[in-house]
Amino acid sequence: MTKVNANFVSEAKTIFKELVEHPRISSAWLVKSKNRYINVESVWTQKCLERSDSHKFRRGYVINADTSDVITRSNPQLHLDCDWHVISPSGQKSVVIRKHIPDKTKPAEEKWYFEVWASSGFCEKVIDISATEKHGAVYDDDGAFGSVAWNTAEDKIVYVAEKKKVESGSYFAKPSKCQDNPPEPGMKFVSTEDWGEMLVDKKQPVVCVIDLNSEEVKVVEQGLENMSCGQAVWCPDDKGVVFSAFFQEPFRLGMIYCPVRRSVLYHYNLETDSLKPLTDENGNISVRSARFSPDGSKLVYLECKAGGPHCRTQKLMLVCIQ
Repeated sequence: MTKVNANFVSEAKTIFKELVEHPRISSAWLVKSKNRYINVESVWTQKCLERSDSHKFRRGYVINADTSDVITRSNPQLHLDCDWHVISPSGQKSVVIRKHIPDKTKPAEEKWYFEVWASSGFCEKVIDISATEKHGAVYDDDGAFGSVAWNTAEDKIVYVAEKKKVESGSYFAKPSKCQDNPPEPGMKFVSTEDWGEMLVDKKQPVVCVIDLNSEEVKVVEQGLENMSCGQAVWCPDDKGVVFSAFFQEPFRLGMIYCPVRRSVLYHYNLETDSLKPLTDENGNISVRSARFSPDGSKLVYLECKAGGPHCRTQKLMLVCIQ
């Protein structure tokens, strides 16, 4: 390598490192406040080329609502060992979701815990969500399916997890006494494709609701056997949730950079255990990112024609609820 080339490579490395290691915001939310100031909490991600890894940190801001000036900002706080940290609507509680691997030599035996924290810094409850055996891994903030949200009453949380895997049994074993999820012979080596493209090992996400008092988990899966669900939000009356369901046929192939998959917006009623489509189930459209207005009177979401160019132009749709 000539001296000129060596200098060029050295300079290119320096510029690349400077650009890649610049912190980028991963998520942010507003914390309820009674005065004219807005409290903003944010999570940032920063690449570390030396470790071939990324680390996260949190930072808080106090903003003047009238002038939009930043009054104060907190020092970075390390945010390394949890997949989710979501503050409740009142700002008095927060839920932290952590993944724990008891035996480092067996990474497949991971466990998931929900921790409910008070604003005072006291941990009110820890729930071993894996012990319920209702689903697989809890999805992180992957930008495609994962979501975690409190209801208004702050006694339930909706989240997204991997659908429980069907256990395989031997053709020669005695019939199982378990009637809920009996083993299916011949399933051990059946391959199920995942969504790939930064969503490796994510095969069929399902929407789940946990009652923090009873610690019972409800999985929304009836009528959705061939769909991948996510992006769930609570309805203003706490009686149900709205989420996007993406068709898995003809095959799963990317979602992060090609979100224009054919999909349906659904409403699930917790009280009646019923599912209702909010958009045409037979239409050739892609819908996602549903949100309710602050007063709960309107529902907005993104819609476009399914297929075609990646990240094609989308319409912002509005539905009046009241």
